[in-house]
Amino acid sequence: MKMKMKKLKLVPKIFIITTTILFASIYIASSIINRKRILWPDILLTILMWSAISALFFYSCINSDLGCLIIRLIGNASWVGLIYYLALYDQFNFLNIFPVAYILLLILLLGNILSFILTISVLIIPFVQNERNLDGKRAHRRELININARKSKIALIIVFVLLIPFTILLIPNLWSIPITIIPKDYKADLAFWSGFDKFQPNETIGNNLNEHSVTIVMCNFPDCYNITELAEFVSVMTKWNTTYNNISFYLSIPGLPGGYVWDGVAENVVDYSKHIISKIQHYNLTNIKGLAFDLELPFPDFLPENYDLTPNRTRHDEAIKIFEDFLNWKEINAPDINISAINYIDSAVDVFDNDLDLHYIRKYHFFDVAGWDEYAPMVYRCACWGTRPYGDSPKQGIIAKYIDGGHYWVYSQLKLFTDAHDLKFGTREKMDIYLGITNCTCYGADVRQYESGEFTGYGYDNLVRDTLIAKHFRIPKITIFLLNTSLERGYSMGGVFESYGNSFLDDFNESINGKDSTNPFTIWYKPRLNLLFSVGAVEYFFYDLFADIDSLFGVLYVAILIIGSYAVIKIISSPADK
Repeated sequence: MKMKMKKLKLVPKIFIITTTILFASIYIASSIINRKRILWPDILLTILMWSAISALFFYSCINSDLGCLIIRLIGNASWVGLIYYLALYDQFNFLNIFPVAYILLLILLLGNILSFILTISVLIIPFVQNERNLDGKRAHRRELININARKSKIALIIVFVLLIPFTILLIPNLWSIPITIIPKDYKADLAFWSGFDKFQPNETIGNNLNEHSVTIVMCNFPDCYNITELAEFVSVMTKWNTTYNNISFYLSIPGLPGGYVWDGVAENVVDYSKHIISKIQHYNLTNIKGLAFDLELPFPDFLPENYDLTPNRTRHDEAIKIFEDFLNWKEINAPDINISAINYIDSAVDVFDNDLDLHYIRKYHFFDVAGWDEYAPMVYRCACWGTRPYGDSPKQGIIAKYIDGGHYWVYSQLKLFTDAHDLKFGTREKMDIYLGITNCTCYGADVRQYESGEFTGYGYDNLVRDTLIAKHFRIPKITIFLLNTSLERGYSMGGVFESYGNSFLDDFNESINGKDSTNPFTIWYKPRLNLLFSVGAVEYFFYDLFADIDSLFGVLYVAILIIGSYAVIKIISSPADK
């Protein structure tokens, strides 16, 4: 019985080491493999952080004092949460796509749950059993504290050395790595996102938009299947065409069910798009130049009960064909209508290894459909968080410091996107980006902004610099989110004119396209910490490599980690554990 208990105590250590090394090795490997696509400070910090995490949990597994047991509990709980998020969360669940990887992670999940329970038992059961036995209680305490001193010192030295990256993150402006931005000399096209009901500009703003020949991407427009709503839609668009004949419009097509365009609604989206194109042509709505597909995960609340939301390879591949057939139809029947695909930078990752891992898992189409007229990732650096209604300065608080990412985050996102776009198409003519959210946090009109510890102006100044970073990469079209103010969760996502003044467009166009717009300027590296203890774009490549364990190699690798963890623990366990 005593021998069985000792063997049972090995289980928590085996699973904590196995899971830690699995995640750490995938992070480190994905960083090194893609070192040409990820800037080196992000790679270095990610490697150091995961090395530190590994050293900490490794230390907890070669000793059995109270502190190590608590670290082990935290580790098991963390890995249970991480595995749930990666493999079981309903929006990412990939049983239908990567069954081998799914089963391997399920084993690790159950192992970490069991480890958590067993570690608690090691803490509690002996004390309960020896409650009336003072000698036994003392003996158990001595067993827990009996640590091999030399090994402990070595492990602690490793831990403290590898905790350097966390220290670095806590010291503001320690990393002073300059990056020179050289905006290219061309006129960037400007576009804005707006709701149909919110585009009711006064004469001054309407004429200003018309003067600069902007494009407006409209969501929530009337249901064109409904005769009454269609009549209203045609009337409004005709009036705008007469009043503001230089303004172009794109219509954001809804995906039903789910709200956004994802692989489960491809047929409905295409049918509705063809219907709208026919109405555009019939009523001669020449100011409507295109349709926009907002490719995102669906809202579960917008789906019927028990709707299958899990990723599905067959469904996804069928959706690719549906979209490509539609694009071929459009080229023949409506060549003047453009289709803009709106998505995220992480879709670029699949271009580099030429597989569809992330597209399959996330259920949307971007680079896997080659015929979109525009590829427009959302680079929303400034989000709604902090003090309502406009958020906080990026200088305030831990979250603000390490979530914003500064100008460097925009730079790194666009570098990754343009690298993928160049590899896929050999040209940047189809590129568009979305910058936002205006008047929130780092784009807040009255929120003081800082770069490398120095005051650099207000939100408008940040918006200008981020747009010039896009011109550094020769991106021909920049879409600003958003044109008119929208309230959400008590936050004000500010319309550009309401936020920055009625002269916004004149000033902004001069700032990004005027005579001084090509002047070089310097931005500074600023780490952007991700949910899974990585920095910058490393997390995108982690997901992609993570999916590759769906193979015989993945089975062998996890098996080797389990066997190796057992062997290492047996070799270096302290006397108290033997």
